[in-house]
Amino acid sequence: MLRGPNLQLLRDVCAATDKPVVASGGVTTLEDIEALMGLVAEGVEGAIAGTALYEGRFSLEGRWR
Repeated sequence: MLRGPNLQLLRDVCAATDKPVVASGGVTTLEDIEALMGLVAEGVEGAIAGTALYEGRFSLEGRWR
């Protein structure tokens, strides 16, 4: 829905499981990606940013290596 990821829900899910978590939905900006990167230690393994990338809201090219 391009409203930003629900970071608290992701923290709660990570706390409830020892399985890797993939954030899906809400990613709109590079700042959203950076916020999700801050949850890696808690168990977030990846993110799906399909609509934002498809609509050209940002590009990951050259950003992280």
